[in-house]
Amino acid sequence: MPPSGLLYIPDIIPQDTHPKLLKLLNDGSEGWKTAGHRANRLVRHYGYNYPYTSKLELTRADPIPEQIILLIRLLRQQPGLENFHPDQAIINRYLTNEGIGKHVDHTKLFGDTVVSVTIGAGATMRFRHENASFDQYVKPC
Repeated sequence: MPPSGLLYIPDIIPQDTHPKLLKLLNDGSEGWKTAGHRANRLVRHYGYNYPYTSKLELTRADPIPEQIILLIRLLRQQPGLENFHPDQAIINRYLTNEGIGKHVDHTKLFGDTVVSVTIGAGATMRFRHENASFDQYVKPC
Protein backbone atom coordinates (compact mmCIF):
# COMPACT_ATOMS: atom_id res chain seq x y z
CA MET A 1 0.00 0.00 0.00
CA PRO A 2 1.39 3.47 -0.88
CA PRO A 3 2.51 5.68 2.00
CA SER A 4 0.04 8.29 3.20
CA GLY A 5 0.49 11.50 1.22
CA LEU A 6 2.34 9.93 -1.73
CA LEU A 7 1.24 11.54 -4.98
CA TYR A 8 2.60 10.14 -8.26
CA ILE A 9 2.08 12.33 -11.33
CA PRO A 10 3.37 10.74 -14.56
CA ASP A 11 4.29 12.85 -17.60
CA ILE A 12 4.22 16.23 -15.84
CA ILE A 13 7.17 17.57 -17.86
CA PRO A 14 6.21 18.69 -21.39
CA GLN A 15 8.25 17.24 -24.25
CA ASP A 16 9.76 20.67 -25.09
CA THR A 17 10.87 21.25 -21.47
CA HIS A 18 12.60 17.90 -20.92
CA PRO A 19 15.66 18.79 -23.11
CA LYS A 20 16.12 22.08 -21.17
CA LEU A 21 16.20 20.18 -17.88
CA LEU A 22 18.62 17.61 -19.32
CA LYS A 23 20.86 20.47 -20.45
CA LEU A 24 20.89 21.81 -16.88
CA LEU A 25 22.00 18.36 -15.71
CA ASN A 26 24.67 17.96 -18.37
CA ASP A 27 26.19 21.46 -18.27
CA GLY A 28 29.85 21.01 -17.39
CA SER A 29 31.29 20.16 -14.03
CA GLU A 30 30.90 23.59 -12.43
CA GLY A 31 28.60 23.62 -9.42
CA TRP A 32 28.52 19.85 -8.87
CA LYS A 33 29.75 18.52 -5.53
CA THR A 34 29.65 15.23 -3.66
CA ALA A 35 26.55 14.72 -1.53
CA GLY A 36 27.97 14.39 1.96
CA HIS A 37 31.01 12.46 3.11
CA ARG A 38 29.59 8.94 2.52
CA ALA A 39 27.87 9.48 -0.84
CA ASN A 40 29.32 9.07 -4.29
CA ARG A 41 26.54 10.81 -6.25
CA LEU A 42 26.90 14.39 -7.41
CA VAL A 43 24.51 17.16 -6.43
CA ARG A 44 23.76 20.80 -7.14
CA HIS A 45 21.97 22.96 -4.57
CA TYR A 46 19.82 25.99 -5.31
CA GLY A 47 18.26 28.44 -2.88
CA TYR A 48 19.90 26.83 0.15
CA ASN A 49 22.58 24.22 0.63
CA TYR A 50 21.26 21.01 2.14
CA PRO A 51 23.05 20.30 5.45
CA TYR A 52 24.20 16.68 5.11
CA THR A 53 25.71 16.74 8.60
CA SER A 54 23.84 16.75 11.90
CA LYS A 55 24.23 20.55 12.03
CA LEU A 56 20.98 22.09 10.89
CA GLU A 57 22.54 25.33 9.67
CA LEU A 58 21.38 26.74 6.37
CA THR A 59 23.68 28.60 4.01
CA ARG A 60 22.63 30.32 0.81
CA ALA A 61 23.24 28.67 -2.55
CA ASP A 62 22.82 29.92 -6.13
CA PRO A 63 19.29 31.06 -7.01
CA ILE A 64 16.86 28.46 -8.37
CA PRO A 65 17.33 28.42 -12.18
CA GLU A 66 14.52 29.31 -14.58
CA GLN A 67 14.22 25.68 -15.79
CA ILE A 68 13.35 24.59 -12.24
CA ILE A 69 11.05 27.59 -11.69
CA LEU A 70 9.11 26.42 -14.77
CA LEU A 71 8.87 22.94 -13.28
CA ILE A 72 7.62 24.39 -9.97
CA ARG A 73 4.87 26.25 -11.87
CA LEU A 74 3.82 22.98 -13.53
CA LEU A 75 3.75 21.21 -10.17
CA ARG A 76 1.60 23.95 -8.61
CA GLN A 77 -1.08 23.25 -11.23
CA GLN A 78 -1.56 19.75 -9.76
CA PRO A 79 -4.27 19.02 -7.15
CA GLY A 80 -2.68 18.99 -3.72
CA LEU A 81 0.33 21.10 -4.76
CA GLU A 82 -1.37 24.47 -5.30
CA ASN A 83 0.42 25.90 -2.24
CA PHE A 84 3.83 24.45 -3.12
CA HIS A 85 6.33 27.34 -2.84
CA PRO A 86 9.82 25.85 -2.48
CA ASP A 87 12.81 28.04 -1.68
CA GLN A 88 15.32 25.22 -2.13
CA ALA A 89 16.05 22.62 -4.81
CA ILE A 90 18.58 19.81 -5.05
CA ILE A 91 19.55 18.07 -8.25
CA ASN A 92 20.91 14.58 -7.58
CA ARG A 93 22.85 13.17 -10.51
CA TYR A 94 22.76 9.39 -10.58
CA LEU A 95 24.78 7.31 -13.00
CA THR A 96 23.70 3.80 -14.04
CA ASN A 97 23.15 1.58 -10.98
CA GLU A 98 23.72 4.43 -8.51
CA GLY A 99 21.12 5.22 -5.92
CA ILE A 100 20.52 6.86 -2.59
CA GLY A 101 20.42 5.02 0.70
CA LYS A 102 17.78 4.96 3.38
CA HIS A 103 17.30 8.46 4.79
CA VAL A 104 14.83 10.99 6.14
CA ASP A 105 14.61 14.49 4.65
CA HIS A 106 14.91 17.57 6.89
CA THR A 107 11.24 18.57 6.97
CA LYS A 108 11.89 20.90 9.93
CA LEU A 109 14.13 23.00 7.70
CA PHE A 110 12.27 22.82 4.41
CA GLY A 111 8.65 21.89 5.16
CA ASP A 112 6.74 18.64 4.88
CA THR A 113 6.34 18.55 1.08
CA VAL A 114 9.14 16.71 -0.67
CA VAL A 115 8.98 16.56 -4.47
CA SER A 116 11.09 14.27 -6.60
CA VAL A 117 11.19 14.59 -10.38
CA THR A 118 12.88 11.99 -12.56
CA ILE A 119 14.63 13.24 -15.69
CA GLY A 120 16.46 11.24 -18.32
CA ALA A 121 15.66 7.71 -17.15
CA GLY A 122 13.09 6.02 -14.95
CA ALA A 123 13.81 4.71 -11.48
CA THR A 124 12.21 2.75 -8.68
CA MET A 125 11.80 4.58 -5.39
CA ARG A 126 11.42 2.52 -2.21
CA PHE A 127 9.52 3.99 0.72
CA ARG A 128 9.92 2.36 4.14
CA HIS A 129 8.22 2.84 7.46
CA GLU A 130 8.80 0.43 10.31
CA ASN A 131 8.35 -3.07 8.78
CA ALA A 132 6.42 -1.96 5.69
CA SER A 133 7.87 -0.97 2.32
CA PHE A 134 6.40 0.26 -0.94
CA ASP A 135 8.11 0.44 -4.35
CA GLN A 136 7.02 3.05 -6.89
CA TYR A 137 8.43 3.00 -10.40
CA VAL A 138 8.85 6.60 -11.56
CA LYS A 139 8.83 7.21 -15.30
CA PRO A 140 11.04 9.92 -16.83
CA CYS A 141 9.24 13.25 -16.98
